[in-house]
Amino acid sequence: MHAEIQPSYSFGLWLRQRRRALDLTQAQLADQIGCALITLKKIESDERRPSVQMAERLAMCLHIGPAFWPQFVRIARGELAADRLPIASLDDSLGSANAPSYDLPFPPTPILGRTHDITMTAALLQGQTRLLTIVGPPGVGKSRLALELAHKLASGWTHGCCFVALASIESHQHVASAILQALSIPEHNGLAADILLQRVLRTRRMLLLIDNFEHVLDAALLLADLLASCPQLHILVTSRVVLNLRWEHVYNLAPLEQIAAIDLFVMHYKRHHAQTYITEDDQADIGAIVNQLDRLPLAIEMASAWLSILHIAELRAQLTKAASLHTMIGIYSARDLPAHQRTLRDTIAWSYRLLGEQERTSFRKLGVFRGGWSLESYLALAGSQQILATLQRQSLIIVSEAEPLRYSMLEMLREFALDMLCDANEELLYRGQHAMYFLDMAERIASDLSGPNQIEAMQHLERDHDNLRTALSWFHDHDPHIFIRLAMALALFWKRKGHLSEGCSWLNQALAFAEDLQAPQHAMLHFLLGDLYAGTGNDALSAAHYRYCLLSAENLGDQSLAALARCNLIYELDTVTECIRVLEQSIGLFRKLGDKPRIARGIHELIRLYLNVSGMNTSFQDSIDEYIDCLLYTSPSPRDGLLSRMPSSA
Repeated sequence: MHAEIQPSYSFGLWLRQRRRALDLTQAQLADQIGCALITLKKIESDERRPSVQMAERLAMCLHIGPAFWPQFVRIARGELAADRLPIASLDDSLGSANAPSYDLPFPPTPILGRTHDITMTAALLQGQTRLLTIVGPPGVGKSRLALELAHKLASGWTHGCCFVALASIESHQHVASAILQALSIPEHNGLAADILLQRVLRTRRMLLLIDNFEHVLDAALLLADLLASCPQLHILVTSRVVLNLRWEHVYNLAPLEQIAAIDLFVMHYKRHHAQTYITEDDQADIGAIVNQLDRLPLAIEMASAWLSILHIAELRAQLTKAASLHTMIGIYSARDLPAHQRTLRDTIAWSYRLLGEQERTSFRKLGVFRGGWSLESYLALAGSQQILATLQRQSLIIVSEAEPLRYSMLEMLREFALDMLCDANEELLYRGQHAMYFLDMAERIASDLSGPNQIEAMQHLERDHDNLRTALSWFHDHDPHIFIRLAMALALFWKRKGHLSEGCSWLNQALAFAEDLQAPQHAMLHFLLGDLYAGTGNDALSAAHYRYCLLSAENLGDQSLAALARCNLIYELDTVTECIRVLEQSIGLFRKLGDKPRIARGIHELIRLYLNVSGMNTSFQDSIDEYIDCLLYTSPSPRDGLLSRMPSSA
């Protein structure tokens, strides 16, 4: 329970002390709640009472716990005495607001007009509801509400909250892997991703926030299985479509109320005109603008980005002219999409048309990127640094705060950019350029995956994994030969990063192409699949691919690859003597060929065999080191062989 202040305190005095305790100036707090500085000064001097909406924003910005908000609003409005306020210093309400969570993104602006929605959804998640799906039209703020809810409730789960973004996942088959990646858990032990996920979450009391589920609806049964096997798990989903699960409670998120939509517009307006007052004429124009935008938060934010160069009346006029744009640029063809989506599309189209020709061309090209892009890839494929800065100013792209610097685009904007690319008959050209760029990058970096820079190389590929997936899909449909090349270049990356199921899927497709085309990579693809299946723990399938590799390599006359396959099949031999003979012969061949990576692979298998046969007896470390030196620099004789160095108990 909050401690109470002295009855002599007024709301204005409390507000001033609370603001100072949070180390905020009047100007900073006024900017956060979206009001004029003079208005806040009058509230602190008790000359004016805040509106209900402003009181809600004050409660949020001053870190008042959500449960206390209704009472706080009544006190701020003068309906209750100020002596019921919490103490003005930072108390436990601040602590709960800053409760630790796993990796939740922090939105740049406060949420407005969603007090009722937060209260209702919080009550559901804190009650008997274990699967809550927030549905609504694009741009209505589903993700924003879910994040706000997760931040407020994260401390209520022992193991916190994990954010899972699905926008870049193209298949429902990869959803389980995406959740594992968000939890920083690699695939291992031969378990399918969904089974491993159930084992990991079975004893955890936590909240999963899964964002953008509408395009992977076939994965809904995965969520049902998780809830059935993990009794303390709660799942919060954002989607345009209901999941249709028995566990599911659906919350339909409507557009903002008129007053909240105006407040949101004013907040964005103050970012560009902090010292400018809003006149009655301006208020009438703002009301018309937010109605034209169907009171959708994303549409309001996008439109308000132009307030740096347009006045409010000019913005209203531009939007009025753009109201019939759908007749010229087309709308989504599906009949069952909500009308708000078409209105938002018009808003995006309007923002797009206000760009210069070079900016529009660059914007269209950005549609081919998935999962963001680096400055280097942007300059190579999409435009200049000056154009990139222009698109950033217009709120069409997002810049990460992490290093190295990455850029991204809202998914709806990316879809629109792709549509414009198709309309301009440029899709084939730019998708092809994108795919070739990332093929070159993958093949260039692949050589570092086994060297001293392997950590940096894997991080580089991981950052652009979505772009590499897009390139794979493109080559799969347009150039099978290059598809095989790219899949082979990424095989070691998939193995090292634990993307085993996905890697097997791509390599099996490449193998099918290689068999149809009678491509020379056929044998190597079997070997790479053997490696990946070995990583999953499927020894039988791994050995089968190694055997296919051996047979294919012998037919092709590739003695080195055949020898490498034999190294991985030694445990199918009858005796230790045969195993050692195969390994020594293989390493001898690699020495003649000067193939250092395969020499290392052979020695690795030799050491594994030694440790297995010697019962992990490490007292013979010097002996095995001496033997390897002999193997590398001379031809070992039978008396110098591995068997003579084994402990007698082996």
